[in-house]
Amino acid sequence: MSSDTVVDSNMNSSKRESGLAVPDEALCPHIEDMESSVKQMLKVNYGLTMTSLKQLNGYDDLNLHVKTEPEYSNSHIDAHHPEGFFLKILNVNDSRRPELMYAQRSLMDHIISKGIVCQEAIRGINGEVFTEITSPNTKGEKVTYLVSLRNFLPGRVMADCRLTAGLLYNLGSYTAKIIDALQDFSHPYYETFDPLWNLSNLSKVSEVTFAVKEEEKRKLSEDVIKQFETQVLPNRHTLRKGQIHGDINENNILVDDVCSDSRVPQFTGLLDFQDSAYSYTVYDISLCISYMLMFGKSDVPQLEIPGHILAGYNSIVELTPAEKRVLRICIAARMVMSLVYGAYTYHMDPSNEYVLETSRFGWQALTQFWAADEQKMQDGWDEIVKSYKSN
Repeated sequence: MSSDTVVDSNMNSSKRESGLAVPDEALCPHIEDMESSVKQMLKVNYGLTMTSLKQLNGYDDLNLHVKTEPEYSNSHIDAHHPEGFFLKILNVNDSRRPELMYAQRSLMDHIISKGIVCQEAIRGINGEVFTEITSPNTKGEKVTYLVSLRNFLPGRVMADCRLTAGLLYNLGSYTAKIIDALQDFSHPYYETFDPLWNLSNLSKVSEVTFAVKEEEKRKLSEDVIKQFETQVLPNRHTLRKGQIHGDINENNILVDDVCSDSRVPQFTGLLDFQDSAYSYTVYDISLCISYMLMFGKSDVPQLEIPGHILAGYNSIVELTPAEKRVLRICIAARMVMSLVYGAYTYHMDPSNEYVLETSRFGWQALTQFWAADEQKMQDGWDEIVKSYKSN
């Protein structure tokens, strides 16, 4: 993946709390219908003259990399951006909630102030932090979508790397730094915002398990959901709460280099705050581990991956006993959520093969993880954590 394909990608996000699907209209317009509209919008609203446009990966938002002429007419832009801009056209559900954009901008500004690099909003000519664009839906009706223009962060996504022990350790500590940076953040919007991908909403996955065609996989998903409902949900009061990122995965973290034999790449940017929420902090480390288990390119034995991540995490934020007790189920729960929603999204739109990317290795990883002896696996993680402390 070249540097011009790094995006704030919503890589593993889906239909949020407004519903699982919008069958009568496209969630987001198609790029072939938008080029002239995007060019005009950039000129009128941002004072920018577009020279090129490229669609980037996305799940239910339309993500674009745009480049512009050096000349511009916008007092809120202080210099030409030769690397271009990232342009996010939000899906129709999120476009109905502009307050989400304000909350996200506040969160991103906060985390930047804590020293964690992420995208910054580019203001329009009139100082607005987002604008709008209109496109016909499948019925020919005009639909208005919210648009956010942001700076483009150079680098490569972590997905370009192979997992090594050092990279996993650094990922754990990076996740802990994110959690730590967000602990003094608050915004009124997040007091009630409850995205579908919040792990506490796992029960809703049961509504769409029919999209998983293989009976064995479907039963496995249902077993994990049941365990989560009986062992995690009733004990949530024992878990720490705070603002979480909500989607820490290999496609939402930038690195300064692809993994090489000589060095472990450094993390240079954090992307995609669409699923950030005020929730349980153990969810963030759980979902981070879940995506690494489903990653498919690793020099570390599968069931040892969590141990190296936890070693890095515990170097900054120590898991509480209550969090350790629910960790295994939370990891499996996020794997189920990703795999089932991916199958469901593909069921709704068979042309979107991108949503099946996680499933290439995901089902096998989930099966192996869920079948492993829990105590033996936990003891192994503890030994890995101890090995880093003794070095």
